[in-house]
Amino acid sequence: MSSKIPGYFGLFSLLFLLAAAPQARAAWPQHPAQNLPITTSPLDQRNPVTISDGAGGMIVAWIDSTNGVSADVHVQRIGVGGDLLWGANGIVACAAEGRQDEIALASDGGNGAIVSWSDYRPGTLAGDLYAQHIDGEGNVQWLADGALVSGAVNGQQGAKSVADGAGGAFFVWIDGRNFVANVYAQRVNSAGEPQWPGDVRITGYTCGGNCTVLNPQLIADGTGGVIAAWVDGRVPDFFQLDIYAQRINSDGNALWGTDGAPVCTAPSVQVHPALISDGLGGAIVAWLDARNGVFTESSIQAQRVDANGTAQWTHNGVELRTTLGISQYPKLVSDQAGGAIVTWNDLRSGTGDIYARRISSGGSPMWTANGVPVSVAAGEQSSPQINEDQAGGAIIVWQDHRSGEDADIYVQRVTLNGDPAWASDGLALCTAPGTQIDPMLVPDGVGGAIVAWADLRNGADLDIYAQRIERAGSFGRPQPHIASVRDVPNDQGGRVKVSWGASYLDAEPVDGITEYRVWRSAPPNAAIPAASASSRVMRRAPSPEAAEIYWEYLVTLPAAQLPGYSFVAPTTGDSVEASNPRTHFMIEAIGPAGHWFSSADSGYSVDNLAPAGPAPFTAKYVHTYVALHWGRSGEADFAFYRMYRGASPDFVPGIGNRITQQSDTGYVDVRLPDQWYKLSAVDAHGNESPFATLGPHEILDTPSGSAVGVWLSAPRPNPMFDRSTIAFGLATGGRTRLTVFDPGGREVRRLVDAMLPAGEHSASWDGSDGRGRRLAGGVYLYRLEVPGRTLRGRVAVIH
Repeated sequence: MSSKIPGYFGLFSLLFLLAAAPQARAAWPQHPAQNLPITTSPLDQRNPVTISDGAGGMIVAWIDSTNGVSADVHVQRIGVGGDLLWGANGIVACAAEGRQDEIALASDGGNGAIVSWSDYRPGTLAGDLYAQHIDGEGNVQWLADGALVSGAVNGQQGAKSVADGAGGAFFVWIDGRNFVANVYAQRVNSAGEPQWPGDVRITGYTCGGNCTVLNPQLIADGTGGVIAAWVDGRVPDFFQLDIYAQRINSDGNALWGTDGAPVCTAPSVQVHPALISDGLGGAIVAWLDARNGVFTESSIQAQRVDANGTAQWTHNGVELRTTLGISQYPKLVSDQAGGAIVTWNDLRSGTGDIYARRISSGGSPMWTANGVPVSVAAGEQSSPQINEDQAGGAIIVWQDHRSGEDADIYVQRVTLNGDPAWASDGLALCTAPGTQIDPMLVPDGVGGAIVAWADLRNGADLDIYAQRIERAGSFGRPQPHIASVRDVPNDQGGRVKVSWGASYLDAEPVDGITEYRVWRSAPPNAAIPAASASSRVMRRAPSPEAAEIYWEYLVTLPAAQLPGYSFVAPTTGDSVEASNPRTHFMIEAIGPAGHWFSSADSGYSVDNLAPAGPAPFTAKYVHTYVALHWGRSGEADFAFYRMYRGASPDFVPGIGNRITQQSDTGYVDVRLPDQWYKLSAVDAHGNESPFATLGPHEILDTPSGSAVGVWLSAPRPNPMFDRSTIAFGLATGGRTRLTVFDPGGREVRRLVDAMLPAGEHSASWDGSDGRGRRLAGGVYLYRLEVPGRTLRGRVAVIH
């Protein structure tokens, strides 16, 4: 139907938008003095704890003192673009009277979280363990103010949690029941119901030593259970603390003996354990070790225990840092090769610095002896946290005093080889006024991280802020953002205009964006064969939380450091009356530092052009019905005709007066020829043509009254070139008129106007009007009127 397309300019037309360019940018600020406020409510919001939301964003929980005396638990989800998804001040997980403290987070297996805390509501002396489930939409799922996980006497403290893979969670904590500190565990199901009666004690000894149990940590073992590690004081020596671990299966059974497996029992004090899965049912544990001197020297040690709880590396651990001075707070992350990257706060220079070191799956220390410096800037650096960068390296964040008394937040990415990937001594993530403390980070799913912390920039009260940094060290979200997918107006359909805001890296001269690729969703039955034959088809999720679907490549466009771009792209279907089939698109930004996909967006195309009206449209009265006929449509997307009937020429066609909808070109209407008809053509997309109209005076052989034996023949010849003869017959004599009309119904020539006897008669017409003037070629109407009867016909004049 190309004849219907005005000004068609091709499917792959690139429009660089200037004045009207989309200015869409992610919500993440682009400067370290700004950052994203998560909550700035009155009084303190403190102790943030974070997990990934499974969709490239972050879930953060904190203790909130907005209500004054009562400290509540709030939770917020921040989308990949920096949007606060659960309201202005987050979801209240618990607002019970009394104090809540020591929060922990575990994924719910979807895009939500299970948050737990020690609860001091009235009647509780030492703190009970409560938990709440909030789904990905921000809906509270369990009892108001939380479900009780454990309420044994003497309190539950320092709980840690991890998802159980079935919508519930595992918990470990220090428990004071029986007046002896031990580590206990519990599992709750997706309804918040405890699954192990009476809780499970995973340290089975009674107090024969210094009765100290500290720092319980917890990870999933990869087979439906968990592994816990803790500081253990079972030896009767105040200056002897060891590291133990225990594995628990999904039914609550301890697998590594009654009291757990020893990780390190070296002399003196071992504290601050941190652990990760080794990927084989065991764990890698790192800790702070003072075997060489409690107050003058402490080292960082690591050990791997297998799925049976047996140590795999050097007895009592592999030393990662051996120089004089004190080390603190080790954290570790997988190197994605069976080993780990460990970071710690290091006092070898007299002030705190940040160091890191890699250890292989076989227990061999790598990188520089004693660790590579992550930051040795002036002032104190402390409280490091670490996460994977998806390339075998790590991203490390810490508190930093290089600018003075107030702490800022700095971050560094360390490659798999131990090289700093960003600025020397780290990048400033937050340099706002006041102190920033307690940084916590999660991966963003594409090699970067999102960091949250407690912040005093607004005065004396702590607030919670966050910032995203992507893998190249840029702030925010470098992905392009689709602003709209809109139909191209006044066309035949099959096209939409996809408009997007540029990646902010598009303005970078070195690591900027060089080009954009446009991808379109493809039906699997067409894409699967193509995917095996060409790189022009890929599988990718349209958003981090969605399942993967097939995408087909459309075009590559050069980046031009513009704020926005647009591309006219083909769709896989057009809108019709019953549905709007949507086509999804993604934009890929490509540059030297990497490539980034936008979230998907969709739109539908519309055929805006109606088909031509049916022609010619004729009718004839035959005995007791009107036989209507019309010419067949030649439109490629023709679907059917609609015919309407009304009592006057100005009736409005509608569903109430529609008498047929069909693809044939003829219709029989059983009634007298006293009505007006309107006929249209409709295409496959619901566009209806202009109406062809036919009135009673145009219906051939129309009877009038009860006269019989009256007839009117077709002209001979017809069409006529210079003259035609019209014959007619009368049943009885009487006044007779034979008149010719133009197509508009105006009388142009009266051929007969006389008293005639019964019988056969004829009249001749030469194509001129009553003044003898030659009329233009065309179709003319003629009408025979006798008492009680009127007949009509048509004659075509050709010159």
